[in-house]
This record gives sequence, structure tokens and C-alpha cells, in this order.
Amino acid sequence: MSSPPNMSTAAHNDPLPTDEEIEKELCMLDLEDADSLLKHVQDLVALNFDDFPDDQVDDEAARYAARMTKASITDGTRTGHLRIIRHYITFHLRRNKNWDAKRVDEETPRDITAFISQKCGPVAEGFEGRKYSTAVSTRAALTMWYRNLRPNESLTEWCLDSATNTWHGLPTRSRHVSQFMVGLEKTKAKSGEVSSLLYPCAKAPINVHHTPAQLAQLRFTPEFGDYRNSGDRRNTGDYRNIGD
Repeated sequence: MSSPPNMSTAAHNDPLPTDEEIEKELCMLDLEDADSLLKHVQDLVALNFDDFPDDQVDDEAARYAARMTKASITDGTRTGHLRIIRHYITFHLRRNKNWDAKRVDEETPRDITAFISQKCGPVAEGFEGRKYSTAVSTRAALTMWYRNLRPNESLTEWCLDSATNTWHGLPTRSRHVSQFMVGLEKTKAKSGEVSSLLYPCAKAPINVHHTPAQLAQLRFTPEFGDYRNSGDRRNTGDYRNIGD
């Protein structure tokens, strides 16, 4: 593997990208990473299984969530996914008893990030403080949930049909969720969390002690187990540089 580039020197004479361009690129790379991590989703869910204990208070919300997931998903190998989905439904029903687990609209991406915030936000602010891998596992399980609810929808987008005011695709692929996941990853990395644990196929660990700006420049591609250059989508480089 070639040596990493010197991030203090610009690699090109091109104008620096705007914040909006960097944000769009980060969201695109987040979706690519999410797709690649689906190959390891069983391992990820198993890794974070204890973050979703099965000893919840036996109230109406928990019982409804259990019935809902059991009736909707019959794949017995998805025990970990089902537990995460049950926690997701229970969390929202305890906040709002009229919340509809099968509703999919413009608010659904915010439902997803609200739950991930509860699991992974800082303990000092009243959240559970779970690791970034818990957020990734949660997103994967909820992707399964919404795919199961609407099996004929696109698996690659989240978009509004303005003629019918209907949202199509997967809410876990929305820009809102991607922006949230990018921000959460940077926050966790800044606090010293080892993000490379997410990527079992990695040839080299991510340096989580990079500053947030440097993390915006270097993104890992688990699909190939190395680093790539965003200017060339072929697997020919060692780093994916999106900010230089």
C-alpha cells in the first residue's frame, strides 16, 4: 500500500470545494459505506446485541412492538434485527402512543435519527452513550424493517413524488439520516472511539485521532478493504481524498 498523502499540501490546483459540495460528497460516501456494510450486518448486529436488552418493562408499548415485529418479519435468523426493531417501535410508542410504526413519510428519517440519538448520544445529556457501531447496526435493522413494510419500493433512494405528495424508497437512505450518521461518526472519532472495529475486512485501521476536518477528507471504503481516491472511482489509489 502506498504512503498516505500529506494532507497539509493540496494535491491539485483546482478550487477548494464548497461546504455544500463536501457535504454532498460525504452523504454519498456514507450511502456507499452503508451498502458495503450490509455484507457484514449479521456480525455487526451480533456485536451490539447487548445494547438492546430483552428485559424491557412489560408494558403495552413493548407488547405491541413484539406482536408487530413477529407478524411482519418471519425470518427466524434475524433475531438481532427483530430486537432492535422492537426497541425502535417501543421507544416511539412510549413517547407518543399514537405513533404509527408502519407510517412512512417526511418525518420517518427524523424518527430514525431520534432513536439512534437516544442510543448513541452522550450520557451527560441523558442518552445511553453507545458506540458508533450501534448506530450502524440500528440503521441496518431499520433498513430491513422499512424494506419489509414496502417491498416494492426502490432500495437505492429516498425521494418525494410531488404529484401525490408521497415519499418513495428507503428513509434510511435519506440525506437527513446520512448527514446525521456523518456527524455522529466524526463526534465519536473525535472522542477517541475506534471506528475501524466496524470494518472487519480492513487492511489498515482508520486513524480516529484525525481532526474532524481531516476525517472529512479521508473516508474508508469497506467494500474494497483499503482506501481510495474520490477523483478516480476505480480501485487504483490508497486514499479517498474528498477535501483536497
